Amino acid sequence: MAGQRNTWIFQANPQRFDLDKFLAINPAKTSWLVTRNADRMQIGDQVFLWRAVGKGDKLDSGVFAEAEIISDVTARPDDPEAAPFWSDPSEATAVANRVTLRVVRIANKRQVLKREWLKEDPILRTLAILKMASATNYEIAADHARRLNALLTLSG
Repeated sequence: MAGQRNTWIFQANPQRFDLDKFLAINPAKTSWLVTRNADRMQIGDQVFLWRAVGKGDKLDSGVFAEAEIISDVTARPDDPEAAPFWSDPSEATAVANRVTLRVVRIANKRQVLKREWLKEDPILRTLAILKMASATNYEIAADHARRLNALLTLSG
């Protein structure tokens, strides 16, 4: 399977990390927590970044960015520039499995692929994140990846 590209959804909880303010500083790269499937993640894998509902409006939840894995998974604290955006500062210094992502694009408010839309999509309605939204990392099937890429192209 070496060389085969995997595709992922990495979820962010806005109650734990202020993603909007962090992305406003326009980071070229960021680290992301890896809670499962670390052995399947490879440099070059595509990642769709997902904003969880948290305590906010369900209409804000969905795919809001695209990234690429640019490092192996390693146990380390979060990047120093991300530390101020954690609601609990100890999460920034906690040593945990993390991967470095290169941010490819960030959707504006009109381009976000909203959770409610994806639940109605004939292909994407079977995404695991729509059925079990409590994980951080989800590997997604090739047909889901193709559909998300097509939708992002249409909205961009």
